[in-house]
Amino acid sequence: FVVVAPFGSIGEPVAKKSQWPKADRFGVDVPYVERFDEDALWATFLGALRALGEGRVDPARLHVVGYSMGGQAAWNLAVRYGSRLASIAPIAGCCSWGDSAWKNKDAHLAELRSLRLWSYCGAADSRAISWRDLWWLAEERGLPSQPKERAVAMKAAAASVTMYEWSEEITLGLVEDASNPHSSHCMWDVIFHNEDSFQLFSRMLAVRCPRPLSPSFQAERPFPASRCG
Repeated sequence: FVVVAPFGSIGEPVAKKSQWPKADRFGVDVPYVERFDEDALWATFLGALRALGEGRVDPARLHVVGYSMGGQAAWNLAVRYGSRLASIAPIAGCCSWGDSAWKNKDAHLAELRSLRLWSYCGAADSRAISWRDLWWLAEERGLPSQPKERAVAMKAAAASVTMYEWSEEITLGLVEDASNPHSSHCMWDVIFHNEDSFQLFSRMLAVRCPRPLSPSFQAERPFPASRCG
């Protein structure tokens, strides 16, 4: 796996600074990152792949995983560049549709049309659960609006997960971890350390992107230019 994980600190080119301050843990108002700049993030990612050299990375097996604001970034990358990805797994994050989302609805949908989207959230983390986006995407892909529901047995006795599955390619897992007092949001650890139950990385290894980038990972025209024609 190749992992590119920008932190998103103020001053980084992949981060967009909020116009409003936010109180830190000391009660001091400070600037903060409102969201990632997805176009800059994508360009950084492609630059990292080019630096590795042609033939080192399979362009059909690019996956994006993000937690919290990174989960939001995973969604936002998907609606702009999803046709070049094999899957995304946003954790505790939902899409922050921009002002141009409705105008570019068809272009966004083209990027999402064939993408595997395996989302996870804390069961009580209502602000991060993307029900509306998943319902919309399922409908646009001709799937039933109501997902199948099933409980997943886990070896971690204090944790449980309920899966909502529109298909094998669109799923939402709601996780509860009684051992973690912050599990309503901070639940990436239980996912990454229970592969037998979640099988996230196993599924990633098993799928490929139908419209991959060129092996040279050259930059393309930015969204909303179509990559799906």
